[in-house]
Amino acid sequence: MTKQPYQLLPLLLSLQQKPHLKTVLLALDALLPEGMMVLFYGSLAFLVLTFDPRVLPAAFFPAATLALVKTMRKYSSKPRPFEVYDFVPLRPHSGGHSFPSCHASSSFVIAVELFYLCRPLGLLAFVLSAIIAVTRVLTGVHFPKDVLAGSAIGLFVGFMGYFVLLPLCPFGWV
Repeated sequence: MTKQPYQLLPLLLSLQQKPHLKTVLLALDALLPEGMMVLFYGSLAFLVLTFDPRVLPAAFFPAATLALVKTMRKYSSKPRPFEVYDFVPLRPHSGGHSFPSCHASSSFVIAVELFYLCRPLGLLAFVLSAIIAVTRVLTGVHFPKDVLAGSAIGLFVGFMGYFVLLPLCPFGWV
């Protein structure tokens, strides 16, 4: 069985020849996940400081998503694009454990959490999450299916948790 050509490989290789664009992608890939973590921990700190009982689900659903994705990755251990198609990614990365994308799942479940807590902040977080997912593909460390699956998991756990399960909760978190 022969492997299919990677349709994005010409694009990824051309990005390596454009230093300004490469710099922007690497900056986005480094800074946006950090920004999402600042938003996440900032929201938890705000909830703690205001004695808001929503702090428990705000911490639980992202943690549950991370545990789910880490478990899935342990058993799937899919190779990354640069391993399969033998090219150098825009940024160094270890091999294996590509599916599903942890960055995508984490950022999207955090975006749902922020949307639950503060709609405008959540909308901003959705935009940032989409950019994170795209940069993971464009830097060559994930296949599109990896970030799509990660995004879907984060969205599913987030919406099910915050907008389906919590309204059923008898503890008054909503």
